[in-house]
Amino acid sequence: MGALEKQEHAIVTPIEADAVLEMIKAFEYFKSRVLTPRDFATIQGKPFVKKSGWSKYSLACNVSTELRDEKMEERNGDRIYHFVYRAVHLPTGRYADAVGSASEAEKTRWNHPEHDVRTLAQTRAFNRSISNLVGGGEVSAEEMESPSHLRQPRRESQPVEVRREPEKRTQLKLGRLDVNVIAYNLKAINFGEDDISMWEQDDGFYVEPSKGLTDDDFNRIHRTLDDMGAEWLSDSERWVIWKEASDG
Repeated sequence: MGALEKQEHAIVTPIEADAVLEMIKAFEYFKSRVLTPRDFATIQGKPFVKKSGWSKYSLACNVSTELRDEKMEERNGDRIYHFVYRAVHLPTGRYADAVGSASEAEKTRWNHPEHDVRTLAQTRAFNRSISNLVGGGEVSAEEMESPSHLRQPRRESQPVEVRREPEKRTQLKLGRLDVNVIAYNLKAINFGEDDISMWEQDDGFYVEPSKGLTDDDFNRIHRTLDDMGAEWLSDSERWVIWKEASDG
């Protein structure tokens, strides 16, 4: 009788194992058929699903998300945001909670620090809750994002001067690079004002894609800008060519 009781309460049974395998197959099939290149970020040579992809999972699996907690703290002069999200499978009520955090110390520059850091923490918690529920705990792109230039924490006793060390990916000189040069290169591959927006700021040249671009058009523009030393900013969904990167 005791042996039967143990068998009845086994954690893994052959039937459950088959169901898990089918779920994994369905998960991979969904990724291959529904997600597009824009739903992935390539980090260290491997593709990771971005928030747009996890939102599609949520829709396909009938999952609802809710904010459970939010708080902010300061550490060594840097703001750190913490979010807790819950993903709920509506038909069964099964749910999974997840925590996401982000700190100003993660990057040397933020376009809008207070907004961008908070949004990144929220996105990480959102993605992780859905992943824990339906994605087998797969790590999301926003969790894996590791900026190439980490900023050292500020110390009040010894302020640290931080200098961004960009990759020298282009031979263009600063005097030769402007929005007209960028526009000329994009026009050469048949993209104009209806497809992209461009502007110059003190730190670099920004290019933002139109929402109506196909994935193929998006990739063509990306390859052209990548050759000019552009960096894709996944949090704000635009490219930037840092002025420092085109100097020298």
